[in-house]
Amino acid sequence: MLDRLKDFDGPPVEWRFAAGLRVMRGQLESGPGGGAEVHAASWVRRREVVLDTALAGSADELARIVAHELFHFVWLRMHNGQRRAWSELLATERTRGELGWSSEWRRRELDPADARLNTRRWREYTSESFCDTGAWIAIGLPGDQDVTPGGRWLRRRERFFRELRSHWNGAWRI
Repeated sequence: MLDRLKDFDGPPVEWRFAAGLRVMRGQLESGPGGGAEVHAASWVRRREVVLDTALAGSADELARIVAHELFHFVWLRMHNGQRRAWSELLATERTRGELGWSSEWRRRELDPADARLNTRRWREYTSESFCDTGAWIAIGLPGDQDVTPGGRWLRRRERFFRELRSHWNGAWRI
């Protein structure tokens, strides 16, 4: 798995596992209980990631989730113009699909005016879409979403990532 993630560059990130990850009232919890199940959570400024132990059963799924979490670090290292360009790219897409569940469910929750108003809901969607797309590019596997974007939209996303990476001398800055 680590071979697939060799193109990330930056200070170390602390990784740990916990069983039964879920979010309840905005807080990460583990073990049995209520809340929404999640595969992982990142605290980018603290450089910490926690992964659900269930991911250990699938090397491909673990690699995809690890890459997704690393792209949260990349998102933070981008300047506002780069994040705005990603947002504009998404705003012009005419597709229903996404490359992972974390962006797909957020996309479903959007109102038509969210992109224009740059609401928190829109900003969260753009960040998750960036991370799901980055994981797909880094690992080559789409996530567990229902519908993926069409080829035209995927090529636009790939161009964006290629250009972004070229500004960083071929490595993803985390």
